[in-house]
Amino acid sequence: MKATDYFNSGFNCAQSVLLVLSESEGETCSCIPAIAEGFGSGIKTGSVCGAVTGAVMGIGLQYGRKDPEDKSSKTHVDTLTREFLRRFTEEHGTILCCELLGEDVTTEQGIQHYREKNLHEKCESFIATATRIAQTLLSPE
Repeated sequence: MKATDYFNSGFNCAQSVLLVLSESEGETCSCIPAIAEGFGSGIKTGSVCGAVTGAVMGIGLQYGRKDPEDKSSKTHVDTLTREFLRRFTEEHGTILCCELLGEDVTTEQGIQHYREKNLHEKCESFIATATRIAQTLLSPE
């Protein structure tokens, strides 16, 4: 899967998911991975998983409003985001990085355990899930 290839090349989880979703929309701006840099490792706090935030950014990229008066686009993005979060949580039980990994990756000990336990593979699973769900929601019906 291309998203996990990005992850294994050095991009974080948010960047990896957003890159794939943006490419499928023909958005190839160099700002795409840059804008998602701070969202890895649960926004650097172990909070919302970067794969989840990358997918939510991808949903906004495709359907987000460019005009503050565009209530229809806002409603559509809100609906897709809620459905994405529901499906991800249904598969993994939570959207929180520390809970998904069972480690606090904001600490040196947590990072060490991440490496020792090869939790990288769990992240690949979350990236694959987030990408799959988002692509399904973003596909024309």
